[in-house]
Amino acid sequence: LKLRKEDLDAYPDLKTAIETGEPQLPSSNILEVLGSRRIVEVDGKYYRVYVMYWDAIRRRPRFMYAGFIFSILFSIYLLYLFYRFVYHRSKWINA
Repeated sequence: LKLRKEDLDAYPDLKTAIETGEPQLPSSNILEVLGSRRIVEVDGKYYRVYVMYWDAIRRRPRFMYAGFIFSILFSIYLLYLFYRFVYHRSKWINA
């Protein structure tokens, strides 16, 4: 993928990643632009780009639903543990 310095203004996450060398969360449409390419050329310099697909949940809705169900079950379980702790504690205090 060939870009110029002026083109990098459209992709602030890629620009920051190239300038600092640190990973960035994708905030532009860089995922759609890159596709399967991993090497970006900016004014004759080559950079290897690794994209973390943090939007994988959007790509696979069944995992989103499973995660949502598990988080609800975990929240209910935590509420049950809290209730049990408070109920048993009050039995010891009142005894």
